[in-house]
Amino acid sequence: MFLIVLGIILFLAAVSIAQKGTGVFVKHVRSIRLISYLMIGAGILSSCVKQIDAGFVGVQSFFGKVQNTILPSGLSLVNPLMNVTQMDVRTQNYTMSGQHDEGTVTGDDAIRVLTADGLEVTIDLSPPYLMNRRQASTFGPMLPAGNWLLFTYCMAFSREIFPSPICRFVP
Repeated sequence: MFLIVLGIILFLAAVSIAQKGTGVFVKHVRSIRLISYLMIGAGILSSCVKQIDAGFVGVQSFFGKVQNTILPSGLSLVNPLMNVTQMDVRTQNYTMSGQHDEGTVTGDDAIRVLTADGLEVTIDLSPPYLMNRRQASTFGPMLPAGNWLLFTYCMAFSREIFPSPICRFVP
């Protein structure tokens, strides 16, 4: 964007010099104009190329509307008006612990289940998770709001794994 603005300023300066017809720079108007065209072209080209890091995918949004196309890792050509958000698709751990300062969520987010004896047991759990590359555009707009989405899915998944009472098969 900087190159585009600088090229436009240089082009307007060249037009102003050409209209006056006097001064030291009059014989260089063509070269100044050519340099301004090259700067504008380089600015447009550089804003069209986006780099997506390894282990990430790019989610495109155009004036707030999320597009369904996902950009893979590497260099991609996009519309210069697109906003590209990088989403992590590597395997990560979500720690649900009874300690208040451990894990992503501050506070106690451990799982509490009832045993067959009626006792409450606190379970610390660290499930690995990863985002599906094809569904990154679905979850993309929701993730910057915080980890509440991840917390909700991990808690729901853990409740399916540990039904209550958990120790009903223990003699």
